[in-house]
Amino acid sequence: MGAIDDLVRVTGWTGQSYAATDWDVVEQRLGIALPADYKLLHEVYPPGSFHGPNSDSIIVQPPYRVAGVVDHTWQFRAELGELRDWRDQHPDDVPDAVYPERDGLLPWARSGRPLLLWDPADWSVVVSNGGIWRLEDDDPVLERFAMGAVEFLVGVVTGEVSSRDINPGPHEPRSVSVPAFRPFPQAEWDRISVAAGPSLRHVRLPRD
Repeated sequence: MGAIDDLVRVTGWTGQSYAATDWDVVEQRLGIALPADYKLLHEVYPPGSFHGPNSDSIIVQPPYRVAGVVDHTWQFRAELGELRDWRDQHPDDVPDAVYPERDGLLPWARSGRPLLLWDPADWSVVVSNGGIWRLEDDDPVLERFAMGAVEFLVGVVTGEVSSRDINPGPHEPRSVSVPAFRPFPQAEWDRISVAAGPSLRHVRLPRD
């Protein structure tokens, strides 16, 4: 059983995605092939949020369409800029290159202000608070997890994976009325996922 099967099992998801993405175009623009399990994730799940028992939600969305072209990093532009700025001022905190730099950390999801990235050397997950969003001075700017994106989501949903940024403090246990996965309404996604120019739009999912 693969990680995507584990995720379907722990979320109880029985639907399918309504959002189609031309991954060939995405990968050509990025200059790198994305992990197969991540692309499969978007075939099975529509845009939405994953919820753990004691964590903030993780928002996972396919690329936006910007000026008629799919753009994987558009939705993460603000957070990438924050991380690069912090790296330039505090290089010891962020020893990595950051996209669009060669072999740079590449984003794939977000959780409020924290950004979820890959290390493209092995496609392991890196969680970043961008430096400016850490709650304590000794919080690491980057947290590294020796697993891929879908396996990470499984761990968050089950509570087996904990991040100081995604689990920053005491949480009320997730209400049974809040599903482990909450899809974003298709009509709203269709409206906000198309950008004509340089303005930046953030998706806000319904509050618990």
